[in-house]
Amino acid sequence: MIKEKFIKNRAALITLIAASLVVLLSLGVRQTFGLFFMDFNSSLSISNTEFGLAIGIQMLMWGISGPIFGIIADKYGGHKAITIAFVFFILGLYLLYTGPNTGIFFQINLGLLVGIGLGGTAISIPMSIVGKHFPLSNRTIAMSIVTAVGSFGYFLSPLFTTYSLAKDGWESTLFVFTIFLLIGFFIAFFVRSPLSTQSIEKSNDQTTFAAIKEAFKNKSYILLTSGFFVCGFHITLVGTHVPKYVIDRGLESWTAATILSLIGLFNIFGSLASGYLSSIMSKKVILSSIYFLRGVSIVFFIFLPPSNISAFIFGASFGFLWLSTVPATSGIVAHIFGTKYLGLLYGIVFLSHQIGSFFGAYLGGLFYDLYGSYNYAWYLAIALSVFAGIIHLPIIEKPVNRLALPGSGKTTLASELVPLLNAKWLNNDKVRKAANDWDFSEEGRTRQAKRMADLAEKYKQEGSYIVCDFICPTPKARELFNADFIIWVDTIKKGKFDDTNLMFVKPEKFDFHVTSQDAKVWATQIAEKIK
Repeated sequence: MIKEKFIKNRAALITLIAASLVVLLSLGVRQTFGLFFMDFNSSLSISNTEFGLAIGIQMLMWGISGPIFGIIADKYGGHKAITIAFVFFILGLYLLYTGPNTGIFFQINLGLLVGIGLGGTAISIPMSIVGKHFPLSNRTIAMSIVTAVGSFGYFLSPLFTTYSLAKDGWESTLFVFTIFLLIGFFIAFFVRSPLSTQSIEKSNDQTTFAAIKEAFKNKSYILLTSGFFVCGFHITLVGTHVPKYVIDRGLESWTAATILSLIGLFNIFGSLASGYLSSIMSKKVILSSIYFLRGVSIVFFIFLPPSNISAFIFGASFGFLWLSTVPATSGIVAHIFGTKYLGLLYGIVFLSHQIGSFFGAYLGGLFYDLYGSYNYAWYLAIALSVFAGIIHLPIIEKPVNRLALPGSGKTTLASELVPLLNAKWLNNDKVRKAANDWDFSEEGRTRQAKRMADLAEKYKQEGSYIVCDFICPTPKARELFNADFIIWVDTIKKGKFDDTNLMFVKPEKFDFHVTSQDAKVWATQIAEKIK
């Protein structure tokens, strides 16, 4: 078995660390807004509905700006998208404590500006850039590391916020958070998209519009996008309204802060577990299970008698499921469509998440102001858990087929040669599909050569001719495959994929040299030579 390095190069390591720190700071600040409500209420006369509306607008702007920052990141580089977003985030937080910060300005500062800032600094953009540096075999693990480090911010920030609010007040606390975001601004310069020579994906000429059109024609993408709406509803309902909910049930304010901290702590383990499991088993099954279990956690939380123990169990259990959806969801997007437009396509999925977040924040506050209780919001959250658990199951986890452009003609030649030799046919793409391995780095190609060699040897022992239709671009891969008869299909000057062109070494030894795309003629000549 060929062992694969987890960190491919220095750029991947630096990007992974920097992206993780950006998400830690961004999500750490975002997680605490619910703890400020009592101060906003007393100092700025902000009602439950107004606060819920501001958080709802924030979630919408986070989602709407996400695909825009995704386009910037995919085209110009992740660091440019993230630094621009930090400018909005810092401005929103600064105006929130210096003013104007009442009435419509509260909605602009906390809702509009902070929301746009989150669109480029929180999970989706930094994680999509990290995903571009890692192959399919360990991409979800890398993404889960980003999520897990961000979760550590979830854990620390509520504890710090509770202490700082009691000691220094809400304005000073927001000032400290602004300093944290300034640090994140400078770290963002190190979240770099991979150079073309560092890319682990096959390059393609697909346009942005074509990528969007392809995605929305894909049923699995629609189902995944619909399911992520529920994720947003859940986490924003909990993050925004649980602090007041537990106080209304007779528990102390420190209990609310502890719940949020437990969510952050256990989300570290949940994210890492999800990332690892997503690399070895079906991601849709993982997602379906997470959503069903969220519903179970909410049921126990709202129907058991209120106590610190039940509150802490909820924080731990829901925390384990909190952002564990992210590695599997983003992993499916990257698996189906590749990483060229991962920032954009995951950003669109995340927009659905943020629409759900808007309703989670706004309806929680609205139901409370209308009925004096959060019960209807919780009932809706449970129903949505069941819905999301079901709709993920029909998702088909396989890459889209983009093989329509003509290449050298090797597959056409193989189709003519196989019946002439009465041979078995091993097609590269079919073998990769069966192995669920779409890593086109040099290591991935070496692994594929070994896989093809093992299958060919198995059929060879059965007494059959075997036609292996695939490219061995390097001497190492050819040596590992060790073919009995090598056909060099030399019909084009340049192939479809830049990564293959860069690593391709012309063979010094071969048994037959095909120089034009006339498959029937060449197949007859090759068959005569072999027999």
